[in-house]
Amino acid sequence: MAEERKPDVDRPANQSWLSRRLPRPRPPGDTISAQIGEDARNIVVGKNVIQIGTLQVPFYLAAIIAAGVLIIAGLALFNALGPLLQPVTRMSGQFNIAVAQFSEIDANGRERQTDNGLTLSRWVYDALKTEYSTNPTLGGLGSVEIWHDSPGIPGKNIKLGSVAGDTEAARATAAGELANKVGAHMVIYGVVNAADPSGVALEFYIAPELQPETSAIIGQYQLGAPIPIQLPFDTSGPLGNLAVGTNLQTRTTALFYLTAGLTLDLLGRSQAALEILQEAETKLTNWQDSDGKEILYFFIAREALFLARQKVDQEPEFQALTQVAEDAARRALAIEPDYARAQVVLGGVYLARAQRLPPVERLLEPSALKLAITAYEQAVTLAEQDGDLFLQSVTHLALATALRTQGQTYYLTDELAQANQTFDQATALLDTVIHPLTGAKQYRLLAQAYQVQGSAYWQQSDVYRQQGDPTGQKERLTQAVTAFAGCVEQGTHAPFDQILHEEVIAKSCQPAQADVEQALRALEGG
Repeated sequence: MAEERKPDVDRPANQSWLSRRLPRPRPPGDTISAQIGEDARNIVVGKNVIQIGTLQVPFYLAAIIAAGVLIIAGLALFNALGPLLQPVTRMSGQFNIAVAQFSEIDANGRERQTDNGLTLSRWVYDALKTEYSTNPTLGGLGSVEIWHDSPGIPGKNIKLGSVAGDTEAARATAAGELANKVGAHMVIYGVVNAADPSGVALEFYIAPELQPETSAIIGQYQLGAPIPIQLPFDTSGPLGNLAVGTNLQTRTTALFYLTAGLTLDLLGRSQAALEILQEAETKLTNWQDSDGKEILYFFIAREALFLARQKVDQEPEFQALTQVAEDAARRALAIEPDYARAQVVLGGVYLARAQRLPPVERLLEPSALKLAITAYEQAVTLAEQDGDLFLQSVTHLALATALRTQGQTYYLTDELAQANQTFDQATALLDTVIHPLTGAKQYRLLAQAYQVQGSAYWQQSDVYRQQGDPTGQKERLTQAVTAFAGCVEQGTHAPFDQILHEEVIAKSCQPAQADVEQALRALEGG
């Protein structure tokens, strides 16, 4: 006989087999249980109690502590990553200057950021701020924004740091990247060289966005020879560094005048820009030629030339301004004979004079047109020796413009063979600048290159017509249409460049493109 199965003692006897197999219902209230090892010490088991060592902490208080720890950790993480997550603010003035920390290069060529570099850059920053706030010409403009890594600058949420690079070209590239990142028109930086003899070099970079008529000034500059400095540098004692401070103050004031001229130029106040640059020449009597003064003369020359082109129909003013430009360019070249930018301005002076003459007088000796071409050729040679690819494109464009004018002169005086040869030189030279200017995103310069090229092809097409060569005529007309279309296309890449759209495209390239297309249709019998 089978053994009789006993019912569970804590379940009703009449409960079904399935009910007896289901989990028992939890009794009302809290169940507190713990498994204690034989070596455990300081154990407390109870409702809503956590024991840490010998400290008993209620559960709700432990939760508050844990939440506080998470909040503190979250704030620390936000402070660390916040600048990376927020969009970088950009400078919003009409002329923006970023003063980067000066980098220090030790005797082994290693670059680093030090208190020396930060102090020297702060001196420059403070001096610029003071000059802009106290100068009667610029104090009320309110259009210049200056940034530095000093605390308390409104709207700045990025550290500028230093402009790194062991060569001038490398630093220029880094300065250009910083300018693009924060929207600066000018980046001022420096290098503290710790090798014997030690010294600090003051450098600055002008961004391509600075307009108008500034293609020749874009790029990197060093303001004079390095200032001798004793290292270690006593950053806490300005009186002990009087020699360095005085020299640096002079160059910083010079920088102020240069930036002031650019500021007024950018605001369309060209006459005021020229006057404040000339003021620097008379007021900074302790600014020596060897301390980068050729840059001042170059700025004066280019500003005077820009004004002269605006007054081309006003004989006395035009002649006076071109003379100011020529004298200043020559003074710059007297200080620095290899100054390609000054050669560009000097060539521009001669070309402006030549273009005002009747064609039959342009080639008469002494020929201003030939002088312009010679100056531009020297600028090309200097730019190639310097290795500045952008400046090479600028000088090639300038020389091609002069050659196009020379070809036009031969064309208008019926010297067709020489016209044809000169037009070929101009268009071939312009072919060399298209690619680098495209890569550099210099859309206005690129449009000007296409404009000059289109004009050369268009006039050359008529040379072929007069020579009885309809095939050559059609080929040049087709090339002219392509060139003018390339000029117009640049407007899509720079929609906010007012000068490009109004002066280059609307007034020149679009009407010329329409006329050339009409001439091409007529030739084709359409």
